[in-house]
Amino acid sequence: MKRVLQSYIQWREDEDEMDMTETMTTANDMNGTATMTTTNDTNGTATMTTANDTNVTATMTTANDTNGTATMTTENDTNVTTTMTTANDRNVTAMMTTP
Repeated sequence: MKRVLQSYIQWREDEDEMDMTETMTTANDMNGTATMTTTNDTNGTATMTTANDTNVTATMTTANDTNGTATMTTENDTNVTTTMTTANDRNVTAMMTTP
């Protein structure tokens, strides 16, 4: 069993990204790929969490969001592909959960 615990936190203040927190966590994954991308966000929090997944691809993408919260959670999934995309949103909360 391959165990991966991966945390990526990035704080950047430039003309495209201000006061943004990016967090991606994968725990206890086997042959899984977890990808999160945030682009051109301001005051946004993007969070993706995958836990106890096997042969799972989880992808979340947020682009050109302002004051938005995007959350995707996959837990205890087997052979599942989970995708959430938010684009060009303002003052939007997007949440997808697969238990």
